Amino acid sequence: MSIQPFFKPENKTDETMNIYVKSVSAESFNIDNLNLNDLEVNSLTSKEYKFKDEDNNTYDNLNISYNTDVNMYYEFIPNTPGQWWSLQSNNFKSILQVPNNNLKVGSRFILLCNLELFDTVNPNTVDFALKLGNTQITNSLFTTNALSNISTYVNLESHVTVYEKNNNPFEYTFIINTNYTETTNNNTISRSLTNNFKLENVSYSGTNSIIEYMYKNNGPTSFNTRILRGNYTLNQIV
Repeated sequence: MSIQPFFKPENKTDETMNIYVKSVSAESFNIDNLNLNDLEVNSLTSKEYKFKDEDNNTYDNLNISYNTDVNMYYEFIPNTPGQWWSLQSNNFKSILQVPNNNLKVGSRFILLCNLELFDTVNPNTVDFALKLGNTQITNSLFTTNALSNISTYVNLESHVTVYEKNNNPFEYTFIINTNYTETTNNNTISRSLTNNFKLENVSYSGTNSIIEYMYKNNGPTSFNTRILRGNYTLNQIV
């Protein structure tokens, strides 16, 4: 079947044509803009999927990555004991902040971090927490001991879902599920824990919000403790 347009080529931008057919088959079907109220298909195959957010940023898949190529692998000596510190370099961030426009009710984020800890002299206790919004740091989620000259491997995985967002005042409520696995000697699982909770009244301002891990070294000194950070990623599931 072939369909001949009734308008002249030079006038086609000023004309409309409604066509009903039972089926259409074509070797090539190109459309610049397609608006559909309802589309039902048995299967859909594409060579490449793209996702575009409200700010016209285009992503290669349905996960928005907030990772940079800076300090993906990072080794450092913990800062002053008794205070919460970021697991990132202050000057070269491995994870970017999240645009507040991307935090809507139902938005989901996955934060992953793999660590190796050891202490050259005296074992120290290390706590882990989440930082959200602008400055909100949760209570300690998990605690481990940096053993003397024995590596402790820690895997952190947090699923963060936006439960509520208020504009006056600017506040979030998050539902958070965090899994913790600790391994020693690279083959013996010491423990695996899960923490589920709702975090309310998390303040935010400006255009970006923080989603990252924090640590606190509780020993009398932190200069003997070492932390090697491997995979550290933040993705939004669209």
